[in-house]
Amino acid sequence: MLHSFTEHGAMNSSLPTRIEPEDDTGGGVPIVERVDAELTRLLHDQDIPGLVTNLCAAALVAWLHWKTGEMRVLWAWVGAWVAANVAYLVFILFHRRQGRARIGSFRWRRAHLLVSNVLSVSAAGFMPWFFSPTPEWLYLNTTLVLIYFAGIYASNAMISPASFLFAGATVLLPLVALHLWLGTRGSLAIAAASILFYGALIPFAKVQAGALRQAIRVGFENEELARNLARQTERAEAARREAEEANRAKARFLAAATHDLRQPLHALSLTLETLPHPEPGAPSSDPIDRARECTRQLSGMFDALLDQAQLDAGTRAIHVEPVPLAALFAQIESQFSHQAQSRGLWLRCRPTVGVVMADRLALWRIASNLVTNALEATAQGGVLVAWRAHRRTLEVRDSGRGIAADDHETVFEEFRRLPEASRNARGLGLGLATVRRLAHLMGATVTLRSAPGRGSVFSLCFPPEAVTATPAAGTWIPQADPAPRVSVRALPGARVLAVDDDPAILAAIEALLGQWGFEVRVAADCVAAAAQVGGDWIPGLMIFDRRLPDGDGAAMAATLRGRLHPAPACLIITGDTAPDDLLALRGSGFDVLHKPVSPAQLLTALGSLGMLAQSPKDAAAPRAPA
Repeated sequence: MLHSFTEHGAMNSSLPTRIEPEDDTGGGVPIVERVDAELTRLLHDQDIPGLVTNLCAAALVAWLHWKTGEMRVLWAWVGAWVAANVAYLVFILFHRRQGRARIGSFRWRRAHLLVSNVLSVSAAGFMPWFFSPTPEWLYLNTTLVLIYFAGIYASNAMISPASFLFAGATVLLPLVALHLWLGTRGSLAIAAASILFYGALIPFAKVQAGALRQAIRVGFENEELARNLARQTERAEAARREAEEANRAKARFLAAATHDLRQPLHALSLTLETLPHPEPGAPSSDPIDRARECTRQLSGMFDALLDQAQLDAGTRAIHVEPVPLAALFAQIESQFSHQAQSRGLWLRCRPTVGVVMADRLALWRIASNLVTNALEATAQGGVLVAWRAHRRTLEVRDSGRGIAADDHETVFEEFRRLPEASRNARGLGLGLATVRRLAHLMGATVTLRSAPGRGSVFSLCFPPEAVTATPAAGTWIPQADPAPRVSVRALPGARVLAVDDDPAILAAIEALLGQWGFEVRVAADCVAAAAQVGGDWIPGLMIFDRRLPDGDGAAMAATLRGRLHPAPACLIITGDTAPDDLLALRGSGFDVLHKPVSPAQLLTALGSLGMLAQSPKDAAAPRAPA
């Protein structure tokens, strides 16, 4: 069949797989030009099939009229059509040798139009003039020409109406002229029908051409959208990697900074405990008590950073067990009543017999953070802590300034404080972020109801299966600082080896443990620690700092423990908060405390390791989490 050309220079009867222009990214190339380039490519690639189609049509006509027509006329007609298509072939080969860079130029489009749509098809329209000796042959030849014309429409009309006009006119005009010249009623009818048929197809050709160009355009636009999406995805992935690296850098910075800051605070906390405490009922020693309060506040900030580091590292283990809420409420009142009274506020915990399945330490951290925030947000009135059994919800309700609806999610973000809360608030802005993450680990949810000037209600909602437990015998609740004063007494002959590279920490822990009745030896590194033990001096407990000048404290503790008989208990005290360090400590198998360690935490750890002489009063002391 014929091939024709669009008004922009392209054609074809189908839409094969698309080949991109030279700039395959499409960058800077208008869509219209890309569509034209694609149609031109289709035209170029189907020149040979069009040529073969024309030669086959010439062979068919020669076979039909081999014995019916005059041979000289037949050979002349066939020769003329073959010669026209040979010229078409030369045109094709010449431009293929020129390369694709010149294909699609204005000169090439004009030449291609004349060669493929006029020269190579013109002989077909004159065929009835030479091979119609009878009316029957005239009608047969007319039919063949109309079939050929239909092929032109099928292969060209959807490409461009202009191309169809040229090729169709070249084929139909000689046929119409013949029937008009014959002048019979039948011939005139055929001429009129051919003209009407030709004219009626032009609007259809225009519609199909527009649809084809739109389809190609949409295809290119989709490809461009896909490329843009791929570029955006790549940029987003790069941004994600950059953000992750920034988070890792932040974690490394915080780990390094907090490790160095924890050391002196740890020594200070233990040293203050060795100073005299006022007798019950006696006036407090204000400077020392204020110093102890300051260390507790600083310790709370570091604990918040530690919670965050453990959650980020995935090392925060959850140990679910029955927790009586009455014990939790009693601890809240013991811890926060004085703070509330000093602010002129009331703090009430509604009595309850409720029991929930939860991690005790995590539940205490959640409750203490919520109560702390409630007290800081309240200028007058007070704070109510209550268990709503019918809703399985632990509520902390305050009469404070309230929170606008737009900020209900902001308050749960890390290191974020609302402007009106930043002036008087203490801490790092991690409390509520930690609350939500710890609640999630326990399968609970945290919600907030609040409005400016109407106070706030933070609710910790437990799943149904978490409120069906009954309290276990001898249950305990994690205890916060300051710890109640208890009569501390070490086991008779209890020996402790303390290893730390900070002289202030060694001096403080030696003095404190000595007051509690322990026989203490200290060392500043692994070599000195190994030299202190053996022979007739076997410690019952070794307390190691993880970072030592000549090695890893946990590794050295494991080595000495395997060498000594009986094997002593081990306690690792560290200021490391980096995720990798926390994972390594979790895998060591030793009990771990994180600096700064309060005297109450150290006392609890000693009790859990069996280093204290138990008494009815001491048995109530809380144990340290592993």
